[in-house]
Amino acid sequence: EICACLVGSEMCIRDRFETVEIILLQRYNIGRGFLILLKKYNLNKYEGDIMEKIIYHGSDHIIEQPEFGYGKPYNDYGIGFYCTENPNMAKEWGVGIDHNGYANQYQINCDGLSILDLHASEYTLLHWLTILLENREFDTSTPLAAEAKEYLIQKFHLDYKSCDIIIGYRADDSYFSFAADFINGAISYRQLSNAMRLGKLGKQFVLKSKRSFERLRFLGYETVSYTHLRAHETCAD
Repeated sequence: EICACLVGSEMCIRDRFETVEIILLQRYNIGRGFLILLKKYNLNKYEGDIMEKIIYHGSDHIIEQPEFGYGKPYNDYGIGFYCTENPNMAKEWGVGIDHNGYANQYQINCDGLSILDLHASEYTLLHWLTILLENREFDTSTPLAAEAKEYLIQKFHLDYKSCDIIIGYRADDSYFSFAADFINGAISYRQLSNAMRLGKLGKQFVLKSKRSFERLRFLGYETVSYTHLRAHETCAD
């Protein structure tokens, strides 16, 4: 049980709420302002003005024809073709420590495609985190972490697998550790939000369906020198 002193101790409730809000909401019905996060939303089709988009995929090789169904199932959003609308981000993802990379460029027509944009106002970090929990490997060996995972999936699950495209954060090692800390009660939701807001996050544009792959047209590529990019990063630091 979550600390018996919660009853009759407003200060204890407040402190505990800062670290495991999702559990307390379920058991003690506190934090009414946070309850809006429990609202259920339908997946919206992308309503941007530009339905023709230019996207980039960073890789150590040229990919003219991406293969549907190929990839690692434990990536952030499961199996898919992971791209970005930011060419510089693709360059960073494409190069290695000691080898050059490529920023492959594509055009995609999004008209009529079902797109889950996790940056839209109706979604929260908890929707993003729940998708991570369903794909990435988290340590949920403690009772608190296991219960938090179960609660998130129950309340914040989205039918993301039915979407053609997902737009959302890229959880690199540092941000994955923040998410893991939140699940284990080491940091609060506010701290998690601040870390995501202040950090250098990549926005991913992930093709999930065969239909989205069929809309993709290869435009070309740019070779990225790892020595040039690393030198540029050193100067920026």
